Amino acid sequence: MAANRFPAGAGPEGKGWINAAFVQANGVENLPIVTDAGVIVGTGTPTTIPLPPTPTLVPAWVDNDTAESPIARVTFDPSGTQTLIYNGDVSTPEGDTQDWIGFTSYNTLVIASLECIGSNSLRVDILENNVPTRQTITCGQQMKAVAVNRGAGYLIHLQAIPSSENLQYTNYTLTIKTSS
Repeated sequence: MAANRFPAGAGPEGKGWINAAFVQANGVENLPIVTDAGVIVGTGTPTTIPLPPTPTLVPAWVDNDTAESPIARVTFDPSGTQTLIYNGDVSTPEGDTQDWIGFTSYNTLVIASLECIGSNSLRVDILENNVPTRQTITCGQQMKAVAVNRGAGYLIHLQAIPSSENLQYTNYTLTIKTSS
């Protein structure tokens, strides 16, 4: 491609633009940065690198779920739904402090996983027909086998561990799968 040459001052007030894709330049980091008024305000070399912004934690949204009305409920079926994946969040001392998730299994074993991000101050209980069991799931636990009774109603109760200090926020993903 042939280079076009323009005489100096060919644009309005001697200024113009050129597409950077067609320009090769060296040593531009020391060229002055000039305002429209002709004032030099600096060079192309950054003097400091700004720090990344600090994320602002907000309390978990209150969803008003209860043991009687869980946020999610699934009935597993051998020819239908076999996996429940739920992503939620809890926080304390403000926001939604607990979530309830229900399921009924056609099998006698389910596989549970719980991934957590944030403070990880989370207590998880498993209830069978509204009665607490001795089984639990913890943050970071993968592929935990949980014995269940066929046709019984189960609730997973996820609760933020109470704190009166700074906001404790946990985002979680709970996965429950029926075993083959």
